[in-house]
Amino acid sequence: MSTPSDIEDNYPEFWADRGGLNWDAFDRMTDDERADVRRVLFASADELDALDLATLTNCALWTYTSRVRQDLEAFSAATAMLLAREGLPDDPYLNFGEVLSIATYTLALGGVGDEAAILAQRYSDLFPDSPQRFQVRGWAMLPEKPEDAVALVLGVPDVEMWFEFVEDLKAFGCIPQALTLLDQVQTTSRADSPLRLDCLILREDLLNHE
Repeated sequence: MSTPSDIEDNYPEFWADRGGLNWDAFDRMTDDERADVRRVLFASADELDALDLATLTNCALWTYTSRVRQDLEAFSAATAMLLAREGLPDDPYLNFGEVLSIATYTLALGGVGDEAAILAQRYSDLFPDSPQRFQVRGWAMLPEKPEDAVALVLGVPDVEMWFEFVEDLKAFGCIPQALTLLDQVQTTSRADSPLRLDCLILREDLLNHE
């Protein structure tokens, strides 16, 4: 559930820009619903400012949040409006888990730890059996308590999740903590695991960021 590190390497914002929708959402939408989303997706800056957010469908409003993600105040307000809508977890087109995780990550990366923590808790409450809930909670902790976030993730015996969280730590600028967790990944992963090579590449990248 981390930011992408495979085919989207040249498009690091892919996850946040296009996540949150079910893979077949556009195929199942009505023509009017698709048009509503496209109107937001291709709107100019002035057209975005002129939108009446209350009239947008859930998917169109979520699309709006991706368009304004660099404006943290606008993103936070639109996300709060969306998450307050009745029946949202059952929306046929949205992947609600991804919506919550992307919103948590974006707010935490912007330093809004309190709001991110609320969303992370909501994710944990709704998906109590998902191991990713620890990663999502970890994001909310990164702005102020990166060491605690690492300890939380290390409590899950999933070395691939640890590696993903190293990349998250890098994105948040927590380079010392990222290197510490990377040591754990290298120590724990199998000798023949592809993660070993990934760790070498990522370590060099982290050291260049110090």
